[in-house]
Amino acid sequence: MKLDIIPILDSLKERVSKGYTLIQEEYTGDLIDVEFRWNNPASKEEIESFTEKTGWVFPESYKKFLSIHNGAILFMSETHQFCLHTIKEVEKYYNEFQVSRDKKTYPPNWYHMATFYGYGEYMFIDSEKVKNGREDYIIIVGVGVISELPINFETWLDRIILSQGNRFWSWDNRIE
Repeated sequence: MKLDIIPILDSLKERVSKGYTLIQEEYTGDLIDVEFRWNNPASKEEIESFTEKTGWVFPESYKKFLSIHNGAILFMSETHQFCLHTIKEVEKYYNEFQVSRDKKTYPPNWYHMATFYGYGEYMFIDSEKVKNGREDYIIIVGVGVISELPINFETWLDRIILSQGNRFWSWDNRIE
């Protein structure tokens, strides 16, 4: 089933209508209040200008997200927060790590769309996979680990919300 980010975002916003909500933390079971901050939308011109400048291809769902909220902070607590970056922040990454360095940090077709502060993980979209019509374009980079997820942006956004901001990509089926 193809997901649509509008009902995903609408449901989350309804749940956090006061700007925060109570969640149960992964592993500890502690109940904590987490905050959410939504940025104003990016214009179609901003999105098109950036993709023309960089040559990167944005998935339609990511463009739709940016046109609703040009970045957001999700599940913000005292210990961590999940930041979906603005176009300006993605551009800053592009200028610092793709343009101005002799040695590239990541493949030039990856763009940095989000950071999970507190865990030191970075989320990328593989533009080449998007360009080729593939849906498995989300990449998570942690300390010494790169995980290519078999999902698209809307599935990833849905799962980060359903998992209450927990790192669902690090879960596996083993029972220990």
